[in-house]
Amino acid sequence: MNQLPVDVLIDILSWLPVKPLTICSCISKSFLNLTRDPRFAQAHLSRSPSSSLSSPDFLLQGLCPDHHYGKIHFLEQNRQAVDDDDHYTLTDLQFAIPGFNCFQVVRSCHGLLCLATNSSLRNLIYVCNPFTRQYVRLPDPLIRPLHHNPHSKVVGFGFCDKTHEYKVVEVAPSKLFTGVQTDRSKVFVFTLGECWRDKGDVPCAVETLAGVSNKFVNGALHRVGSSPVNVILSFDVGDEVFRVIPFPDQFGRDQRGFCSLKILGGCLLIVNCSSFGNPAEIWVMLDYGVQESWTKCFIWKDSECP
Repeated sequence: MNQLPVDVLIDILSWLPVKPLTICSCISKSFLNLTRDPRFAQAHLSRSPSSSLSSPDFLLQGLCPDHHYGKIHFLEQNRQAVDDDDHYTLTDLQFAIPGFNCFQVVRSCHGLLCLATNSSLRNLIYVCNPFTRQYVRLPDPLIRPLHHNPHSKVVGFGFCDKTHEYKVVEVAPSKLFTGVQTDRSKVFVFTLGECWRDKGDVPCAVETLAGVSNKFVNGALHRVGSSPVNVILSFDVGDEVFRVIPFPDQFGRDQRGFCSLKILGGCLLIVNCSSFGNPAEIWVMLDYGVQESWTKCFIWKDSECP
């Protein structure tokens, strides 16, 4: 194998599934270095069957016995299976970071996980590969808040196709840093391998409800914000610029506070979860960034729900 050119070795290894690849990386330091080569990462990603919607694999987060999120499982499709009961295999990756037992998955991207925890003392963020057990802890942002609110910050994780960089975005209310009540939010960006950068303020308050995740589509992270009415706040991972996407004009103003953001078929989707007794609606943006392309595709009443 040592006689083969590096490009050929990368090509061979890039066809392997995740688990055999992890074993190969443990055989020798040469194999391990190959799996860390940026060319290998792109080749393996382009050939991974998990990128196909018809044969997906999943990283799942499970509850620890104390009801905290702290376990990562890999749900892998057995593509050679004959019996329906054997189509998927669930594996506990037994991935652990010392002193970081309870966390939430911010987002997965190309096999990497961004993990965050909001303790009463500090906000810790890690980016890791649960298969190779490698991880890096992000340093604290440049500017510390005047006081710590464990549920006030929003963390996003994305990948820039142009520069092949992974970036972590942290958004927090400006009042945490100034002590002045405002609807503005402060933004920090961390590029893996570099350091935090202060991107200034955006004129929006960002939804910080627990369990509400950022949605990544069209090279940007999306989340519901308000300025003062609800809008979709979009952060382009490439040019690091925030943009505002208005809600549909026909979307009832009294219902804008009861909605969630989804992605379906590469399109933004708003699910209106209005108060009990009111009709609920689903709107899809057929042409990204074009407000006029918002289309109501479904509506139902509580009595129609199963």
